Amino acid sequence: MSLRETAGQPCLRLNFISPHFIYLIIYLFICLFIHLFISRWRTLLSVDDLVEEVITTLDAGKLLNNTYVIFSSDNGFHLGQFSLPQDKRQLYEFDVRVPFMIRGPGLKPKQTSQSPILNIDIAPTIVELAGGKAPESMDGRSILPLLVCSFEPLFTFFSPRFADVAWRTDFLIQHYGEGEVKIPGCPELSSGVFNCWPNCVCEDAWNNTYSCVRSVSSKEDMMYCEFEDKEAFLELYDVKKDRHQLKNLNKDVPPKFLEAKHRRLVDLATCSGASCRKAYQDGVDTLL
Repeated sequence: MSLRETAGQPCLRLNFISPHFIYLIIYLFICLFIHLFISRWRTLLSVDDLVEEVITTLDAGKLLNNTYVIFSSDNGFHLGQFSLPQDKRQLYEFDVRVPFMIRGPGLKPKQTSQSPILNIDIAPTIVELAGGKAPESMDGRSILPLLVCSFEPLFTFFSPRFADVAWRTDFLIQHYGEGEVKIPGCPELSSGVFNCWPNCVCEDAWNNTYSCVRSVSSKEDMMYCEFEDKEAFLELYDVKKDRHQLKNLNKDVPPKFLEAKHRRLVDLATCSGASCRKAYQDGVDTLL
């Protein structure tokens, strides 16, 4: 509010939205996300307690040395990256990478494998650890060949076929975008977007439906994605050189490179069961 004189007459002017008010709103949002970030880290204390209790119980029952423990997650998460408040449905590294750790008899501790492991590999791995054979209908592969090659000495009851294994160098990432006809609290937004909180910043949309090939090898570390939208939009990142995925290279590479990536994407997106395992095997360094 300010008091000024206009043509010799006092004039009262009311400023309902001042720059200070805008700064206050920005500050409150920053505080909100800091609180969310800290609170999420606090929840990990409960996870620590859970892991400790499981290990302690197994040890007390004299089962720890005969038990495999796998620790992982179903998805990544973002909090503020690319000005996106909080969610998990984007194609970028912070949403698609998850931790994966395994301990158990015969595994050498404190070892790291750079080979890409997928959530579809967990079930066949558990089946084989239990002495069974994974059904042909499973898309994934047991990671025991990686463990045998990476961690020695290991099991004596596995066959020599694990001595030299070719592992996948690329894999499929997909998401089907969600949207609503009406967005509660955001009347200015058109239909087709989803999860528009806070401040009507939307995390998902119908046209956020994408399929990607993520390649990881000593020669190539890239992400190629196709969107199902009116633009047929493409995103291509050299993650090795651009780990924050800020530079879209889809206009900077030869068309033949994009065509090869597209064919590879079709192979991975349409496979099932044994054909998926063959597709991953056939894809070793074929695009490099």
